[in-house]
Amino acid sequence: MSDEILLILRVLLSAIFALAAVGKLQDRAGAQKAMADFGVPENVAPAASLALAIAELAVAFALLFPSFSWFAAIGATLLLATFTVGMGYQMAKGNAPDCHCFGQLHSEPVSVWSLVRNAVFLIPAVLLILSGRASQGPAIAVTAHEYFIVAVLAALFCAAAAIAGYAKQIIANQEKIIRRVETLELLSGGEPLLEREDAGDPADGLAIGSPFRDFKLPDINGKIVTFDHLFAEGGPMLFMFIGPDCNPCKALFPEFREWERELAGQLRFVYISRGSAAENADKFSEGSDIRLLLQKEKELANEVYAKWTPTAIFVDANGNIASHPAAGDQAIRELIDKLRKADLSREHIYFRSNFVKTREPKIGKQIPEFALKDINGNEVRKGDLLGKRSMAFLLTLTCTYCQDVVMDIKRREEENNGHRPQFIVLADGEPAELAEWGLKSPVLIDKNYKMAVEFGLHGAPAAVLIGEDGTILSESAVGAPVIWPLIGEKP
Repeated sequence: MSDEILLILRVLLSAIFALAAVGKLQDRAGAQKAMADFGVPENVAPAASLALAIAELAVAFALLFPSFSWFAAIGATLLLATFTVGMGYQMAKGNAPDCHCFGQLHSEPVSVWSLVRNAVFLIPAVLLILSGRASQGPAIAVTAHEYFIVAVLAALFCAAAAIAGYAKQIIANQEKIIRRVETLELLSGGEPLLEREDAGDPADGLAIGSPFRDFKLPDINGKIVTFDHLFAEGGPMLFMFIGPDCNPCKALFPEFREWERELAGQLRFVYISRGSAAENADKFSEGSDIRLLLQKEKELANEVYAKWTPTAIFVDANGNIASHPAAGDQAIRELIDKLRKADLSREHIYFRSNFVKTREPKIGKQIPEFALKDINGNEVRKGDLLGKRSMAFLLTLTCTYCQDVVMDIKRREEENNGHRPQFIVLADGEPAELAEWGLKSPVLIDKNYKMAVEFGLHGAPAAVLIGEDGTILSESAVGAPVIWPLIGEKP
């Protein structure tokens, strides 16, 4: 290989590693987060991210000198190979963390393209190794004056990279500011704010794992669309609840559409508004590909607890609610960020709101082996639940609302429509007292509710869904208004 090509390979590889190092040093927080996302313990991530940037700088510097470049090429190969293995491992697990490979200059979730890019970067490193320690091409400079010029050029290159990173960050921040200013202008433009009486906490919603409510709504062109129609198209969906009199919705709508285009092929956006087609077309008609459905008032929004606008709810490929309601621009952005980094086809995928402080759900985990006595003295084990879907309840003798749920269970036992899951109740108390509930379903005596906790139950009254194979399918639904929607029924 000619000396000229070897010199070009060294300079090219040096520039790549210098860019990566400068980008990481500019955005230490982002580099630390990327380390944590790739599995590095959070308490180690700050030091690890700094060490990585320093190692990349050392490789970039050593590549400029023939006496060190062969060792630097080996270091570059090891770093790139480590990056590639880490990316492949995360992809195999169904994750797509942000690689943060070039810091603020360029960052994106890992993908096949990331692996291809690393393979391309490996080519010059491997060629330098194969050419041998003694054949690394000419020195980039000879005299002290030439080395000074090279040092100045290298400093200018790093400075230009840093400036480019800051410029990109400034532009991104300006776009956010413009969006917020537009929202504030709309909010202060004399139109009344929406009243949200009895809206409650915007993070309240149906339990993750509940089937999304069926509906029958016209689209903006008058065509009737049902949830079954959308479900039949396949794949996950993001329901965006907006309104023609919601000024923030109008300000944020262009950004919603940008996300829709970005996630095309992975996620379908369905916009749910209310009012007439004309007033919605005036605010939200952007292209013929939009799926915009119209409520008369807020009938669907109320059923799925999307009482604030804008609100986003993620629905998985099985048609089940797989996120808490994300109400407002910041919560929606956080949800979108989680969606773009995840493998949305993964089984049991769900996204918790940062505002929900309850225990982490046990969705996707198996219920443990157990052996509990029911109120009649019979022993019930895990195997007795397998083969049919189950709905496990946590009820107490002292809870007034639990008595209401007991009545709901008895009514459904009498109906016996054959389509519901089998009911099982976990309770702590004397068998005689629990027998007064008069339930036909098994009532298991669970001292101190230890097994209820293992089932993912918390609060009272509460319920979770369990699959035929013993897999927990939902988070704990607390309260009758959200318990019965777990099986698609109204309280």
